[in-house]
Amino acid sequence: QEQQQEQQQQPEQQQEQQQQQEQERISKEQAQQLLDALMQDEKEVQEKVKKLQMQQGQRVKTEKDW
Repeated sequence: QEQQQEQQQQPEQQQEQQQQQEQERISKEQAQQLLDALMQDEKEVQEKVKKLQMQQGQRVKTEKDW
């Protein structure tokens, strides 16, 4: 009887594991949305860096332009 119970529990555990794996997976659309969001964030960061570099570049020029 114990063996039968164990055999019944194993398929249930496998089903639970499969369900968890499916829940952890993301759809292609979700992956694309995440990628787009990350790319947008990266673009914004690059623009900020570029602006800061431009400001620092202008400061250096004005300091040496006497």
